Amino acid sequence: MKNSSQRLERQKIDIGAFFFALIIAPISVAVLGCWIFLVPVIALIIGGLPYLFIGGPVMAIFLRYRKPSIGAFALLGLITNFATHILARALIGAGYMTEYPLKVDFVFMWGMVFAPIWAGTFAYIYCKTAIPSKTGPILNQ
Repeated sequence: MKNSSQRLERQKIDIGAFFFALIIAPISVAVLGCWIFLVPVIALIIGGLPYLFIGGPVMAIFLRYRKPSIGAFALLGLITNFATHILARALIGAGYMTEYPLKVDFVFMWGMVFAPIWAGTFAYIYCKTAIPSKTGPILNQ
């Protein structure tokens, strides 16, 4: 069972550190992993926009109520990717986006690997760059 002291009522977010970590996390993963047949670079091209427009707000909301930790954010990235895929598949089943089913599955496949890595990297970078006077004490993991 988790310690209830890790839950916060509402935390301040260091906006500068948030956007810095949001942008640098997938780029740093791509740069550090580009030796793997450019796979992380291709993932950045494929999943960059969903990461920014879906993952960014989800991570901002999560940061308001929880201290950042690599494991929690990696799990958040995985769950968000899975939920987004279910929502997209529901829209396809309802008759919307019918020309995109293979594209949705392709992006989801890449996201299952890179969403947790990018979200965990985001948490690490945010912890290292956030100014405690703006956020209060943060957990450096």
